[in-house]
Amino acid sequence: AWASYRQGPGLLEFDLATKKIKTLIGGPSGAYALSVLTEDGQTGEVLTGGGDGYVRLWKLAGLELIKEYKVASSEYFVRDALLVPGSIESRYRSLLAGFMRMDWQQQSSETQIPVTVILLDLDTGQQRKLFDVFGGRTHLALIDNQIVFAEMGRIKFATLDGVKTKREFILDSAILQTAVSENNRWLAVIDYDKKLTVFDLTTDQNRTMPIEEGYGGPAVITNDG
Repeated sequence: AWASYRQGPGLLEFDLATKKIKTLIGGPSGAYALSVLTEDGQTGEVLTGGGDGYVRLWKLAGLELIKEYKVASSEYFVRDALLVPGSIESRYRSLLAGFMRMDWQQQSSETQIPVTVILLDLDTGQQRKLFDVFGGRTHLALIDNQIVFAEMGRIKFATLDGVKTKREFILDSAILQTAVSENNRWLAVIDYDKKLTVFDLTTDQNRTMPIEEGYGGPAVITNDG
């Protein structure tokens, strides 16, 4: 499953055997943000952030809608949606979402367009704004109940209460894209100077290497860094 941006948001299924594409969710409720949460590849949940200001939680099998929450008005889209792990009795207790204006790319300066980060209680629906992030090209990550985000040339960390910690990584230029490994150990950062920096989040050590492309498109880092 993946998100399509060329013709509006959508959640699509690509069959590798037949090379056919099936639209699973389309329209405003499609997936600008997408998280798949499963333990066996068959059961679990799909979390999507729509172009209509809603976050929706679906069953992975059959994509049956479980819950939906309006977190912003219709001129905003939800570009980050992450479930916060809960207790054993309740797998997830809350949801972390980031949303920004639909016309952000038309603004004169990206640094002045905030991504608003909120925490939403899945049981009560109560929402609480945590902070704003300035810079719309990177995404939020959740590592050991800490929020990791990029702002200009810095990687910053915050608690789930919205308190920004003193821990941060400083780069030489503004950040285009970030990616976190599945085991939450490695953080990859692509910057405007066409450099890739990989941080070991267990030691804060890093290594930097040049790359041929400076484009900040989708990035993935494996569990071995």
